Amino acid sequence: MSRKVVGYQPSAGLISALMLAASLVVVIGIEGVATAMAESPKAVSKVNINEVKENYAFVLRDFDRGIDINEIEKIRQNFVNKVKSSYPEKVVAYAVSDIPEGAKIVAYGIKIDDKGVINQYLGFAGDEKSAEIIHKKARNWYSSNILESSEKNSLTEASASWAEINRNEADYYVSPYGGVTNNFEIRQLVNDGSSTYDWFAVKHIFAMEPGCQRYNSEWKNDRGYPTHDYSVSTRNPQLHDWDPLGSYTGQQTITVSITGGESSASATWSWSYTQPDVTTLDRSSASTEIARWEMQFNNNDVQTTTGGMKPGSSVRVNQPSSGCYQLLDLVSEGKFKKPVWLWYEYRTIRHIWHIYVMY
Repeated sequence: MSRKVVGYQPSAGLISALMLAASLVVVIGIEGVATAMAESPKAVSKVNINEVKENYAFVLRDFDRGIDINEIEKIRQNFVNKVKSSYPEKVVAYAVSDIPEGAKIVAYGIKIDDKGVINQYLGFAGDEKSAEIIHKKARNWYSSNILESSEKNSLTEASASWAEINRNEADYYVSPYGGVTNNFEIRQLVNDGSSTYDWFAVKHIFAMEPGCQRYNSEWKNDRGYPTHDYSVSTRNPQLHDWDPLGSYTGQQTITVSITGGESSASATWSWSYTQPDVTTLDRSSASTEIARWEMQFNNNDVQTTTGGMKPGSSVRVNQPSSGCYQLLDLVSEGKFKKPVWLWYEYRTIRHIWHIYVMY
């Protein structure tokens, strides 16, 4: 049974106005939803890139899933085996990363160049917001190392020279504190004329970015500690050279020169970088086989912007006939601070590469 409802009947003009208003609400609502979907990471499809090719692999995952370390180890070992099979006479170098407590791996890349050099990228995030930063950095690595890579022709050197054998990059970011970069290139002295010793050198690219710049928080740069720890090696390591030596204060160009080898067969590897307005102190010790530096961010300008340095070192080790050995631990450690009343609160972000050589 139906009932007829009798009541107020609006005029035709009012009905038209209400219909127009309703249509505007629908249009505005749809546009609002579209905008929210574009801006909200929750509405974007999950990040899941998994490219594994003959000479490279590239994996991206969202923070919720992350990349399992066993998956990375399987990929890396496969590429190490490929290099060793293709270049049986070559010393193969590769690096294994620590996983910082509370961090997830959200990006991984590895590539073999035409000279058998392994190049890796690892991205760590302490939260979902930081994962977005790492994904952007990883895509930049992919663009420059996979899409736009231009290989250099292999040269045969008759005299002693430094030959690249490994290159790796890593970033670790945690909101709201900031992040550290831990990149390096390692070279071996070839044609050194020695059947007793091997020489290796490292160029380290250390950087730290404060939370006030990356996350718009109150956290600033305080201290930076790039470290080359050869004491972990079991091949009787002798820290030979490191640079910069001494202390440097203020913005300036610093030239790093690293030597290796005996007087009859030696080589020098040099590069330069611009130091920001900081104080750099040499904390190295040949007695401990550790090269270490301290960066002090002394004013607000350098505390609120990205800063870093490019130190280097070389080491002599006993030459084995075969096997796999750890060469050093390479550390990027950043100490960040936030003002609290009349004092500061501190937070340290640290990443470590464990670097190995295989004969």
